[in-house]
Amino acid sequence: MTMGKRASETCLREDFALYFEPLEGSIEIPLRALVPTKSPEAQPEAVATAAERMRAAAAGDVARRRPITVRPLPGDQYLILDGNATYGAVIRAGWSSIPATLEPGG
Repeated sequence: MTMGKRASETCLREDFALYFEPLEGSIEIPLRALVPTKSPEAQPEAVATAAERMRAAAAGDVARRRPITVRPLPGDQYLILDGNATYGAVIRAGWSSIPATLEPGG
């Protein structure tokens, strides 16, 4: 199944403060450095829901999300442990990076 862009999914302006709560120790990671544990193509409904929740957070209707959680990998890459659907939503929106926290002990 190919992931097409819906007009509503491209409305996620790349402004972290709109969607994510600021957490001490979070870092900005380029999307090209992330390795998902679940592909966006395998979970289109979850990706659409993540985009909807991000829009709701930006509107102030729900709390902002926590940054995604990652584990460092060799070669300046990061494995996504929590936030695969959010990753898919920001890819669809055309972002270049996303805030993340390293797994405890990572």
